[in-house]
Amino acid sequence: MIVETYRKHRLGFASPLGDESRDQFIDHLRKPASASTDPLRGRAQVDFLHLPEWGNLVVKHYMRGGLMRHFSQRHHFRGRASRGELEFRTLQSLHAAGLPVPQPLGWAESGRLLVQTWLFLAEIPRANTLAQIAQDDTAQAVSLLPEVGRLIDLLVDQEIHHVDLHPGNILVDEQQKLYLIDFDKAAHVTTEGSELRDRHYRRWNRAIAKHQLPSNLNLSQSPATT
Repeated sequence: MIVETYRKHRLGFASPLGDESRDQFIDHLRKPASASTDPLRGRAQVDFLHLPEWGNLVVKHYMRGGLMRHFSQRHHFRGRASRGELEFRTLQSLHAAGLPVPQPLGWAESGRLLVQTWLFLAEIPRANTLAQIAQDDTAQAVSLLPEVGRLIDLLVDQEIHHVDLHPGNILVDEQQKLYLIDFDKAAHVTTEGSELRDRHYRRWNRAIAKHQLPSNLNLSQSPATT
């Protein structure tokens, strides 16, 4: 990974980026992101950018929740690594292991004590979330549940707890291939595999109920216990 400081931003790139693209990159970061209108997409806001070296990419802006959002929606107290850098490293590891996640391209942060942070991912063209598909064609969404179970098994194999696994964080492309997204605050755990699998299933089912998605999208029993 290439880490550098450029125009008062700390940048981490998976591959080199020319000066012209870096300028375009920084200029884009200074624009406000469009607010999400989908509650299943959480607090993160995303927009899109095209760079000659990287093609079409998704820019993820990290937002504050809780009481602190009333003071600043986009600034976070600095830790040892920013949320953008941590998610980038998680995605790098999962991508290298062959899991279907968006290709991580880079991250950025600005500020000293209070920082803003971003993540950059290769765009998955013409993809919809499984939540969107469920609202338009429930039968199609249900037919994809076995593949969701397989993805959860892959997370368990890698000992990764995806803390916000739900249909809004599964992308489906035109070939019906599924991708896992949003690994913000994901954690490597040493929990027994069956317990980690069931954590994912319980989180999934809570989201189905909370967002009033069709109940036949529930994962009622993990593959390891069927």
